[in-house]
Amino acid sequence: MEKLKVLSLNCWGLRFLSKDLDQRMAALGDLLAKSDYDIIGLQEVWVEEHYLSIKEKIKNILPYSHRFISNGFISTGCVTFSKYPIIDTLFQRYLFNGYFYDYNHGDWYAGKGITGVIIKHPKKDIYFFNTHMHANYDYQNAKFHFNECRTLQAYQATQFVKHVTRPSDPIIFSGDFNHESHELGMRGLKELISLRDTHDICEKKCGDLATVDCESNHYLEPTEAAKRIDFIFCNDFFTCDGSKLACRQIPNSKMHYSDHEGYEVELTFHHDKESVDHSKMEDYKSLGLLSKIHDCMKEGERISSELSWVLIITLAIAFSLVVGLPACYAGLDMFAHPSTIWASVVFFCQLIIVVFCAIYLWVVLSLRKCEMHTFKGIAQEIEIKMKQLVSSNGKKSD
Repeated sequence: MEKLKVLSLNCWGLRFLSKDLDQRMAALGDLLAKSDYDIIGLQEVWVEEHYLSIKEKIKNILPYSHRFISNGFISTGCVTFSKYPIIDTLFQRYLFNGYFYDYNHGDWYAGKGITGVIIKHPKKDIYFFNTHMHANYDYQNAKFHFNECRTLQAYQATQFVKHVTRPSDPIIFSGDFNHESHELGMRGLKELISLRDTHDICEKKCGDLATVDCESNHYLEPTEAAKRIDFIFCNDFFTCDGSKLACRQIPNSKMHYSDHEGYEVELTFHHDKESVDHSKMEDYKSLGLLSKIHDCMKEGERISSELSWVLIITLAIAFSLVVGLPACYAGLDMFAHPSTIWASVVFFCQLIIVVFCAIYLWVVLSLRKCEMHTFKGIAQEIEIKMKQLVSSNGKKSD
């Protein structure tokens, strides 16, 4: 048996939007340089300079690291640091990352996904996964429905871990999942591939360990409900000896390291444990959970179509109001040849708006199909799995 200390932290590292960013990242590097962690999974390290700064400060205790870059506009933000050599890396971008026209949230531009590294531990290679899923943004009052998006991402992560690992592989999965423990996506991780929430199996835990809590973190809005959305999961190769919040308020300062609290666990690595057969993890009892995820995907398909049509209609109305009314007010025929300065201004504005609306409409129609196909494709995958479970159970009954 070997002891491992693991940390997960969402660093809130978006340039220009995150408060006290440079000071917080510098302080985080100083803190980690004095720590005794074996593996660290960070999220929202969006700025490469911050990654390089932290990497330099902790190179003596965590000499191995990898920053994952995707084809998103601002990349994944996920970084893994390790005491032991990283011998391989893998990444899968989430099929659905939100809506591109949801500009005030911006998850679509981040290129989020599930990251993985294979760590060469002296006793046995460890598969360490790290992720940052779509934020919830107060689902009950939001214009956009993010529950379906987050559930799709969690299911995709479940499938990814299942298919890239073998029964004999030790697994640790950390990240900002933006789910609470009881939600559908987290149930999938725990029930479909038998990953265990370290907080649930921990021998020494301190309360509910809310990683987002406005009462203890002034960066959060006062209306933000306290909840635990940052997790570290593991399979049966590990037991959890202790769990607690970490990386909270910066010493001698009013600042915090992030708008999230870090989550830290102490694990015992049972490297000589017998393999767990993944093929037996999904049985007939999983059918109810799969059915709920399937229904969620069908709802996501419906909502994507509905939101697109709402946007298309809104675009048409805006086009009529912005282009048609100025033309009538100016006493001009639509797109008439400009004969005065005012007519030239109106004509020029009309032209710009027409081009913009045409391009935007094409993008919306194209992405509408992509979004609907994503949800539909996952639903069909689940249908195949459900049919197989029903068939297998029928054979066993015979």
